Amino acid sequence: MSRSYWGNGTNQQIKKLMIDHAFLSMDRVLLYIDHKNFRSQAAARKIGAVQISLEQYPLVYRNRADYTTFVLEKE
Repeated sequence: MSRSYWGNGTNQQIKKLMIDHAFLSMDRVLLYIDHKNFRSQAAARKIGAVQISLEQYPLVYRNRADYTTFVLEKE
């Protein structure tokens, strides 16, 4: 997304639309965010995502050393 859209809620709205769509057929959404991308991590927390450790979800793809993993559960 171009910088002109940063900080105005567009990122949050897009994430919410995609997650709402995913929840039509899934109960859980995992977000893999680069461990250095603190802005995206903050945006994920802002929409209710919770950071998890891979031990909490043993079936999660484990080749994600450079990523921070977040989960959103369907309400």
